[in-house]
Amino acid sequence: MVLKKVVPLIPTVSPVEMDAQPVLEAIREAEEMINNARKPVIVAGVELMRYGLEGPLLEFAEQTNIPIASSMLSKSVVDERHPLYLGLYQGGMSHEGVRDYVESSECVIFLGMFMTDINLGIFTAHLDQGRSIFSTSDKTSLRHHTYNAVSLNSFLPALLKSNIRRKETASMPRPTVPGEFKVHQGKPVTIERVLEVLETTLDGTTFVIADTGDALFATADITIPRTAEYMSSAYYASMGFAVPASLAVQLAFPDLRPIVIVGDGAFQMTGMEPNARCSTANLMMSHHGCTAAYPRFWMQAGDSIFILKRNSQAPGWKHAAIRRTSAYWTSTWIQRGYPLHCKGLQAPSANG
Repeated sequence: MVLKKVVPLIPTVSPVEMDAQPVLEAIREAEEMINNARKPVIVAGVELMRYGLEGPLLEFAEQTNIPIASSMLSKSVVDERHPLYLGLYQGGMSHEGVRDYVESSECVIFLGMFMTDINLGIFTAHLDQGRSIFSTSDKTSLRHHTYNAVSLNSFLPALLKSNIRRKETASMPRPTVPGEFKVHQGKPVTIERVLEVLETTLDGTTFVIADTGDALFATADITIPRTAEYMSSAYYASMGFAVPASLAVQLAFPDLRPIVIVGDGAFQMTGMEPNARCSTANLMMSHHGCTAAYPRFWMQAGDSIFILKRNSQAPGWKHAAIRRTSAYWTSTWIQRGYPLHCKGLQAPSANG
């Protein structure tokens, strides 16, 4: 083993000279398209996060009052409780209001966006190239014109200096921001309720990591309160990503607490990775009996919802199986961090 401090490597794109003719031509065309559009919209992609361009993105949006949607792969590219944030755009898998807003826009500005199957809702998106701007680390395209010499990190700074007029505030959809969690005494726990209470615990000290499948799509509607504090395997959609990814998050951001949402099948692939000491909190969704393969970690309890928490006081795991109990117990367990091992317990009283 080599004991050496890990220094994060932040990739960069070699910039093109800002006064280069291709950049100027691309910006002139972009100005015309955006200024002539009544309600332009930005769809922010993962490359903005990869190249550290979240700041310029938000500056451009606030300067022009143009709303932002993100993709599944770029979720949390901006604070998802920001007033200009629309929600996730993923073709036919989007909320209807977000899909209508993006697909009816006279100018859709794709910045650092990968046109993949999951990002496009398994190719259910209805987008008109003639009303679109695409800028990535490779090239920039406006309508049917392509500028191979204009990359994202040249195009976006140039947009900030362009003569794009500020837009009037339009009626737009907004994600639901969590309010105070209300207890439904005596009702069984559901995945929806678990995610509701989980969302109320997210703040600037947490980092959500979702594995593929139900965990990925269930977290699509969770609002992440700070930029770049969500990660998923939404490119290849490969199983087993989230648990070891939590270790990487702990190394890169030791002050953040990873919250891992993972299915039992994916957990079987990489579930022993957290034997390294870490403060990860895992929420596992069981799919009827797959947990039997890991008796060291889990109890077999049918379709229960499992919550797993590292015991910081001693090696090993403490875990809770939530079966037929109220959401209050789930709320209490997560928020207070009780390292308890319980099965089929009834909810405590409101003062418990």
